[in-house]
Amino acid sequence: MRRVRENSEAMKIAATQIAAGNQDLSDRTEAAASSVGEISSSMEHIVRMVEQSTRSASHAEERSQNACLSLTKAGVP
Repeated sequence: MRRVRENSEAMKIAATQIAAGNQDLSDRTEAAASSVGEISSSMEHIVRMVEQSTRSASHAEERSQNACLSLTKAGVP
C-alpha cells in the first residue's frame, strides 16, 4: 500500500510539472504570436510608406522632366 501511495505521489508531482511546463509553453507561444502580429503591422506600415515614397518620387520625376522640357522649348540650354 505504501508503494501505491509513493507511486501516486510521484505521478501527482510529474503531472504538476507537466502542467506547469504546458502553461509556460502556452505563455511563450502567446507572447510570440503577439510579437508576430506587431511585426506584421509594422511591415504593412513600411510597405505603405514605401509605396507613398515611390509615388512621390515618380511625381517629382515627372515634374522635373516637364520643367526641363519647358526650359528647352523656351530656348534655355
